[in-house]
Amino acid sequence: MQVFGPVLYMDVQKTGSTFVTGFLADNVRYAHERTRKHSRLQRTKRPEEIVLLTSRDPLGAWLSLYNYGCTGVGRLRRRLDRRGIGERFYSGDPDDFDAWVGHLLSADAVADLGEDYAALAHLGIGFATFRELVLSFDRPLRRFATWDSLDDVREAYQRDTCIDVRLRHRNLNDDLISVCHGPLHKHLRTDADPVAYLAHAERVNSSPPRVRSDDVLDATRDRILSAEDLWFWMDEQWPV
Repeated sequence: MQVFGPVLYMDVQKTGSTFVTGFLADNVRYAHERTRKHSRLQRTKRPEEIVLLTSRDPLGAWLSLYNYGCTGVGRLRRRLDRRGIGERFYSGDPDDFDAWVGHLLSADAVADLGEDYAALAHLGIGFATFRELVLSFDRPLRRFATWDSLDDVREAYQRDTCIDVRLRHRNLNDDLISVCHGPLHKHLRTDADPVAYLAHAERVNSSPPRVRSDDVLDATRDRILSAEDLWFWMDEQWPV
């Protein structure tokens, strides 16, 4: 979570969060209260606050996570390296990406993924979907403990999410312009020109694409999309 006065940005991993944080820092009229990246809202959302979140399609999120690990960094890469299996996966070859996905989709890999994923993994919720869900609620782990089924998750998402604006990675510039013309407008600096800013800004990409979407085996793609099925339902809850 990144805080700019009453503007809260839930910076889901691998969704362009560094770029969006920079955009907000340069365009809203409040100081950036630096907080730990990807931290959660551990209190009730205040009435005056607007909460933004960035979301990315699961295949793109998995690819970005893998490519990031291929650079030798990241918490997941370090966990796998400590277990002595990191080098087995991170060659940048599509077959090794397939093996990496196979490992991480197994029940034995919940601890490797970390981030409290075990709180929802038993419901069959994919890791990319979990990363979005955990930033979509205040005091999320307390809420997760009350969910016994996917129906519980869907009902809570429709009723209790703290998110006001969900920015889509696939259409990020247009969505940022739209929110600046809408609910974020009153929070902008008087000299802010988000359209001009976005026209000249460069995306920050710390994950060079060793494996691209076109490289992914059909069977691997299907396994990811099946595991992340709830994400597509969540995506449908937001107007285009």
